[in-house]
Formats: sequence, structure tokens, C-alpha cells
Amino acid sequence: MNDQSKKRFFAAVVPLSLFGLAFVLLSPPAWVGALKRSLDESPALVVVDSDLSFDPSDLRGLIWLPQTALKKSLLGKVKRLLWLRPKDAEPADLLGVSPSSCRQAHGVQLCLIDSKKDKLWRLSENLRGVSAKSAGADCVSEGGAKKCAYGKENWEYLRREEHTFNGQTRNCIWSHPVAQGALTIRIPKLPAGTYVFGAGIDDSGMRDGLPAVQVKVSHPERGDQPLIEVGEKAGFRSYSLPALSRLGDLELTILVEKTGARFFCWELTRKK
Repeated sequence: MNDQSKKRFFAAVVPLSLFGLAFVLLSPPAWVGALKRSLDESPALVVVDSDLSFDPSDLRGLIWLPQTALKKSLLGKVKRLLWLRPKDAEPADLLGVSPSSCRQAHGVQLCLIDSKKDKLWRLSENLRGVSAKSAGADCVSEGGAKKCAYGKENWEYLRREEHTFNGQTRNCIWSHPVAQGALTIRIPKLPAGTYVFGAGIDDSGMRDGLPAVQVKVSHPERGDQPLIEVGEKAGFRSYSLPALSRLGDLELTILVEKTGARFFCWELTRKK
């Protein structure tokens, strides 16, 4: 191949290579096409998880909402809702509603939400008998929205409340960390089952420079679980716990190096 031929060859190949690279970079990810085919078969509202990176222009022509814009009042009005999540995302509920099924494909996780088939048992609705103890005081919850005071400060109590996390409002169990030492919460005679611990810092309590809240989960059957840290990111996050095969008291130890405005709220759920 002489010099002239080489010049012609590269003059043709380089634009084609650039075109191919641009096509790869600008093409929607594989899950977009799969999602559109699924919606063609069964229409649904798509909700995109806050932790999933995506280009909104790829979803042009679809009916979708970012997770932060979804309101619970809408769940009961939608016949079918698909929750698009990052691959290998921990099991979680959407505004208090458990997915009826989830599957992974094309690098994402797709969960079907049916608000009329919510099968989650929630500790926030079964607080009677749960105890809370700190160095300053201890108490046993009477359930519901009744305060169980475990400290001297008026914010040191345990009860069911409604809080907002990354723009989404949900019911959860308030238990502000104490300034000195740890707060211990004991859930007596927890039945066997598979549980998910969820927690977050209320949006009004997110502050730069404050340390995360640390939570240690312990059960006589499973022992101490890996330490959970909450508050380094906005939002309400879920953590799967090992399945329990027998009755036992679950214990949570909550502590933080500096309390500040640590508006900590959590939930424990179990599928029936």
C-alpha cells in the first residue's frame, strides 16, 4: 500500500471509527430498550430510584417519575408501577409498600409494585412492649404514637412518627441518639422470619460535618451483625438481616460521636 493509498484508507476509517464511538457513547443503555418492550406488553408508571444514574432523555416517550417526586397518595391510583433500581440493590419498600416481585436484567433491577398487596409487617405498628434504655433513663413502649422517654431531653424518646427523607415522607420509629453513651432498644420475642432494617436522617436533620449514626444489631441466634452507619447520605436506606429460624429478642444499639441535629428514624419490616 503506497502513501497515497494509506492516506485514503485512514481518511475513510477514522470518521467511521469516530461515528462508531459516538454511537456507543450516545446510545441508550440496554435496559431502556428492554423496559420499553415490557411497557408495550403491559403499560405501567415507571419510578426511577434515586441511586440509579441515568439520562432522562433516554426515557423520552415514557410515563415516569423520579423516586423523589412520588407521593403515597398516587400509589393507590396506579394499577401497575415498575420501580427501576440499581443492580444488586438491597431489598426495600417504596413509600411503605413492598414489591411483589423483583428481577435483574441488563444491569438494573426492576421491581413490580402493587399497593393493594402490601404484605409487610412493620414494627412501627407493633411497638407495644419494645423497650429503650440509656444511661439516663429507660422505658417500655405502650405502642403507636405514645412517647417512651429514655432520656432527660424532650427529644429523647421512642415512638412512631412521620418524617421526610430525601423528599419522601414515610412512617418510622423515632429514637434520637443520646449525647452520652449508647441507646439500647430491645424488641422482645421477635418471631422467626426474614427482616429488613431501614433507617435514615430526616431531611431537616442532615448537616455537613456531623458523624453518621452507628447501629449494631444483635440476636441470640445470629449474634452481632456488621455495624450499620446511617446519615452519611440523604435518604432512607434498607439493610437485609439474616433469616431467623426461632423466637428471640432482637437488640439494637444506637450511638453517635456527636449528636447535633441527628433526627434519626428507623423501621423493621418482615414479609408475612
